[in-house]
Amino acid sequence: MFTIPVWLRESLNALYELTEDDWLFLATHLQKVEVKKREVILAYGQAEKYIYFLEKGLIRSFTEKQDREICLDFAFEKQVFCSFISLATQSPSLICLQALMPSTLIRLPLAAMQTWLDGSKPAERLMRRIIESLHVEKLQKEMKMLTMTAEENYEKLLQESPGFVQYIPVKDMASYLGIHPDSLSRIRKKAMFS
Repeated sequence: MFTIPVWLRESLNALYELTEDDWLFLATHLQKVEVKKREVILAYGQAEKYIYFLEKGLIRSFTEKQDREICLDFAFEKQVFCSFISLATQSPSLICLQALMPSTLIRLPLAAMQTWLDGSKPAERLMRRIIESLHVEKLQKEMKMLTMTAEENYEKLLQESPGFVQYIPVKDMASYLGIHPDSLSRIRKKAMFS
């Protein structure tokens, strides 16, 4: 039986209070996985089979366009992530998930999640709240990317996740910000001297 970390209990209970039966179900179905730096968690074309909670580390999601990787997002510690479109539709994933540093994941298999959701109202409500919060985060990110400059977005990322930015390769950060790596180098230099 899996011992559910305190941070995960607190995070999930903050969204919706689960019953002891729910926690028992999770303890018997959650899995802890260690991944190495640069290890692919989900490859293009694979159907997503898990929802992940990032205990430790840093994950990037990216896609390809004309033989070029486009970084879509990062998952930082204590965040939920997966290829949600693939998970919901069970279609081949259009994105790839990869660890940028050694990472510890806690995952819930899709089959177990479906069983849990079918048998528990609190689970159903929790999942709805998780999806709502992820949707809000996505909309906030879109607003930031559309209304702020690349420099402002970089500064915001530094404020929100200061210990992790150093692990993000320049090409990935530049792609995420929608700029050329040379422009990111200028932004980084400016940030160091201000």
